[in-house]
Amino acid sequence: MKDSFIEELRTRFPVPGGGAASAHVGCVASALVEKVLVLEERRIEAGKRQPVPWDSLRESVCGFLAKLHDLREEDGRVYVIWSEIRNKSAGPEAVLQAARRAVECPIAIARTGCEILEIVSQAVSSCRKHLIPDLLAALELLKGAIQGASHIAEANASAIRESHVRREYEEILFHLRAACLERISEVLTRTAKRACREIHS
Repeated sequence: MKDSFIEELRTRFPVPGGGAASAHVGCVASALVEKVLVLEERRIEAGKRQPVPWDSLRESVCGFLAKLHDLREEDGRVYVIWSEIRNKSAGPEAVLQAARRAVECPIAIARTGCEILEIVSQAVSSCRKHLIPDLLAALELLKGAIQGASHIAEANASAIRESHVRREYEEILFHLRAACLERISEVLTRTAKRACREIHS
């Protein structure tokens, strides 16, 4: 089975690159999370109170999946525009604006991954036990997507000449990575607590 994005990714051309690949991994993770939410949503008996709002969580994940898909395509476009502007020796303001877009797109990918981690954190507390490994697999994929997109954003930001703009993005990325690690820790803590409760129940 062939995947058109994978086929494009493995060529010698610069687009798609690491940012788009990170968004693609985020899409895969989102689809896996959605699978768990759909399974949980279907098992709720009519009229029974849901411990977790599975339906609204699923709608959120669908929105994030669509956003990551769009960002996957946008990442290549903004990189091409940035490259073309630099090659044309455009003015510094035009170069800066193009560079900003090339940094902010992978940042948006990473931020979206962090938002999906929040949904994983909610789901892991109440989903059926046999679905936890799927959520943990999604967590690892999201971690890779977030870190990968952060690396791309960092590399693109390093090419910006204006030092105050570079520092601005360095600070954003620092807090983004910290938030990612915090949410991953939260998921693992909730998983461990649940395992302890089940052992002693």
